[in-house]
Amino acid sequence: MNIVCGTDFSPPAAEAASLAALIARRLDRLLLLVHVLDTRGVMFNQATVLEALQRQAAERLGDEVARLRALGARVEPLVFEGWPDEGLLRAAEERGAELLLLSATGAGASPHSLLGSTAERVSSSADAPLLMVRDAGRLRQWLEGDRALKVLCGVDASLASEAAIEWLRRLRLMAPCELVATGVDEAPDEGAHARLRERIERRLGPDAVRVADAPAGYDVAARIAALAADESADLIVVGSHQRRGLDRALHGSVSVGLMRTASANVLVAPASIADRLAPAPAGHARRVLIATDLSPHGRRAARFALAMLPQGARVRIMTVVNQRTMPAAPLAVQAADPGQQSRYAAWQEQCRAQLRALLPADLQARGLSVETDVVEGEDPADAIVAAADAIDADLVCLGTAGRTGLAASLLGSVAQRVLGRSRRPVMLVPERGD
Repeated sequence: MNIVCGTDFSPPAAEAASLAALIARRLDRLLLLVHVLDTRGVMFNQATVLEALQRQAAERLGDEVARLRALGARVEPLVFEGWPDEGLLRAAEERGAELLLLSATGAGASPHSLLGSTAERVSSSADAPLLMVRDAGRLRQWLEGDRALKVLCGVDASLASEAAIEWLRRLRLMAPCELVATGVDEAPDEGAHARLRERIERRLGPDAVRVADAPAGYDVAARIAALAADESADLIVVGSHQRRGLDRALHGSVSVGLMRTASANVLVAPASIADRLAPAPAGHARRVLIATDLSPHGRRAARFALAMLPQGARVRIMTVVNQRTMPAAPLAVQAADPGQQSRYAAWQEQCRAQLRALLPADLQARGLSVETDVVEGEDPADAIVAAADAIDADLVCLGTAGRTGLAASLLGSVAQRVLGRSRRPVMLVPERGD
């Protein structure tokens, strides 16, 4: 794997390239120094202009390569033509990138000039993490052994955060780091700090991180940026779902928000990295979500999953309800009936009682920590996936069949939809005779 750094020969790009050379030397990697010749403004009949641009780019790139080799790095120059982000992505894909580096600003003074906007486009498509360099000096001091690197990592319950945590591990292997983590869930509960610390320490070991609360607010990127400023962080590390187009417009992008507004350096790790990670060293599922529709088979599947849990596991058993799946009332009883809501509330309480009845008698002897939860939702699969993310589940368990008739038409494909939407391991318990 190689280190890929883009340059437009501006002073900020030169600083990023120097940093890339130090990283490549530290990791014993080849540095690919990439310049993309933007030929979009060159007409087809302007061959002499194009040749002059190519000649000039080759000369400047050669000078930059010589400078970086003097820092002790192995450097290879690459020149592409066309869109800058496409050239960088091509180099990363064809040559195998472990890390991409770009300066926060390019040849212009605006943070949204050439390389600035290119960084956003690269981060939304690359399979490797992107380090957007805003203050190379701090990172150079860290690599040269003059100081520890203070890193703030924004973590939520998604697998994109697993990619960010993995890069915390790699940074620590390069040189000493002081790690601070903050949860970015919209409504953290009392156990959020403990779960966040446990999640990180599964990969990094005990006492690896300090947990801090970001300021309140709706803009997650702004909250992380504010905490980074308060902590004087040198680097912010976040995962990215790499949303684009309408998806980004609807859901936003924390990583893009940080690249645009944070005063610190920003490392964006794509969620695809998590797909390539080995399981955490714990070896057993320690946090398990069991979903049941409370049908006879659903209850058997839940008991089967409970019987398999290792000593000391944390478990949440849930069922998803809504008025459409409530046991059928007489035809005359409709939603407008004033007694409907009270019957619905009574049914929810019955569901809670049925969930509690599933708990094994040896709960305390096995050290199991079990919560039961009745969740109201129109789509059971979405509710199950969201609940698994909320507790950072190592495993999701549910049955493959259960109800019959109308309920089956509504819920029969839940297992299939959970498999399609969840990026966590899912254990399906088939019905007897399947």
